[in-house]
This record gives sequence, structure tokens and C-alpha cells, in this order.
Amino acid sequence: MTRPRDQGLLVIIVTALVAIAALVLSLVALARATPSASPARPSPPSGLYVNGALDQPHYYVTLHESDEGKVSGALGFVFQDGQSSVAFTFKGTTTPLGQRGVTGMMVVATTIVKEMTTSLLTSKVPSSISMPYDSTSFEIGECETFLDVSSLAGCHFNVDRSHVI
Repeated sequence: MTRPRDQGLLVIIVTALVAIAALVLSLVALARATPSASPARPSPPSGLYVNGALDQPHYYVTLHESDEGKVSGALGFVFQDGQSSVAFTFKGTTTPLGQRGVTGMMVVATTIVKEMTTSLLTSKVPSSISMPYDSTSFEIGECETFLDVSSLAGCHFNVDRSHVI
């Protein structure tokens, strides 16, 4: 036979164990219900990217992601009359970074399609370009040194969801 004092202590211990078990089960359920931070996308999505208004002259980039971490594409220009010309193509790799505001970094090797007779290329395109990206845009590193972007939106290219390539 247990004494009343021992019964009270037993009730406290059992109650504490039940409370601890309920807390653990709640934490497990919460962990399952809370989505974890999604990993950085290995490369930006395939598509058409532009650095200006579609009804104005602007540069565009067609970007294709293939195997995880591999990209290819071309950079061209759309003239006032709607004609376009490709300045260079590229192939490269991506590295997820997951830093604030930057999902990853593309590093691409360029190949000039033809020597541009217009002022689109202000100097020789580097053989390798770094391009930080996020889920909807990227920057072409130091593009103002080889592209005439003075009257355009600069080196920042945004995905154009109105056109499918």
C-alpha cells in the first residue's frame, strides 16, 4: 500500500511525463508541417530575358538550362524596326550560392557570332563572364564595358514571361 504522499509524487511524475511526451509530439508535428528553406536553384529558368521595354530597342538573352548546373544561350539586340541580331553565344555552369538577393552565379564562356558593324559592341567581349542570378533575373558582369547600354536598362536582365522560346 502506498502512502498518500507517495501517491501525490507519482501523480506529479506521471503528469510531467505525459506533458513532455505531448510536447515532443507537438514539436515533431510542427517540424513536419513547416516547410524547410528550399535549396538554391542550380540554374536560372530557361527563357527569354530582356534589359529594356519590348517596344523599344533592347538587348535580349535566350537562356537554356540543360543538365543540372549547365546553361547555354545567346545575347542579341532588337533594333527599332524589330530586326534582331545575335552578338555572341555562350555555354557555362552555375553554382548555387543562396546568399541574400543572389541565388547563384553563372560563369559562361562566350563565342562571338560575327563582328558587329553597329555600335552594339563597344569593345571585345570577354571570353568569360560572371553573371549573378536569382529566380527571375541576372546581371551580366561589367557588360557596360563591352555593350552599349547607356540608353538602356543596363546590365540587368529580367525574365520576359510574355514570350515563349
